[in-house]
Amino acid sequence: MTAVDGITLSVPQGGIFGLLGPNGAGKTTTISICTTRARPTSGGVKIAGCDVVSRPAVARREIGVVPQYNTLDRSLTAFENLFFHCRYFGMSDAESKARANSLLEQFRLAERAKAFPGELSGGLAQRLLVARAIAHSPAVLFLDEPSAGLDPQSRLAMWESIRALKDQGITVMMTTHYMEEAEALCDRVAIIDHGKILVEDTPERLKSSLNIQTVYGLEVQRTGQREELAAELRKIAEVGSVETTASGVRVYAARAEGLLPVLVTTAQPYGLRDLSISEPSLETVFIHLTGRDLRE
Repeated sequence: MTAVDGITLSVPQGGIFGLLGPNGAGKTTTISICTTRARPTSGGVKIAGCDVVSRPAVARREIGVVPQYNTLDRSLTAFENLFFHCRYFGMSDAESKARANSLLEQFRLAERAKAFPGELSGGLAQRLLVARAIAHSPAVLFLDEPSAGLDPQSRLAMWESIRALKDQGITVMMTTHYMEEAEALCDRVAIIDHGKILVEDTPERLKSSLNIQTVYGLEVQRTGQREELAAELRKIAEVGSVETTASGVRVYAARAEGLLPVLVTTAQPYGLRDLSISEPSLETVFIHLTGRDLRE
């Protein structure tokens, strides 16, 4: 089975780059190759000019990694997790102490310096993971689903921390299946599915490329007649395109006065159950490219 199928990416220095796609799309495999945790069967990767396949030990000095799972040493305090990470990378005792304390302040963890990982909330533990990943001042930081499992407040705090890294000149490459997260943080994004890059650009350009203002989702009881409903909807002048879904149809249309009542009237004979309306987003782009919802 091919996990990543001949993708090519060039991430500019000092920005935030998002690799987006559903579970199983190839995001984590791509990150694993870039961070020396997996070897590609062909091709290569360079991080800050260093080939990660032929020189993994050297490349790791330029890389910071925050995986999906918590890898903090549970027998060490928050301060000690940072301190010993610095020591591993050759800093002196005094330098390591200073760097650890500086990072605790930067990530608003100073009051929990003596706390063990098991005593931290999910959001605080995630911030400590990011702090540890940049303790040795890497050129590139890889974040694999950085806000997965976090509550909304912790997610916003994580976003703030990621934006601050960009201000420090650290290049950030992150994977996520939260499109709103990518829109809020990323300078450029690539959408990946089935191991292939479908499209790459800035979030705004990707959204504007659709030339669509509104997406209407219509759920109907008579799902066996979805194709007939889609054919009826395509006859409406303001409708740009129509796709069938598992529960009904999805209509792409420019914002048009009076279109909504026409859609409802057309769908009513098919047992209209629910109607959703959304403005264009990166998720809209994904749906348009793949014909399925991001989390399907």
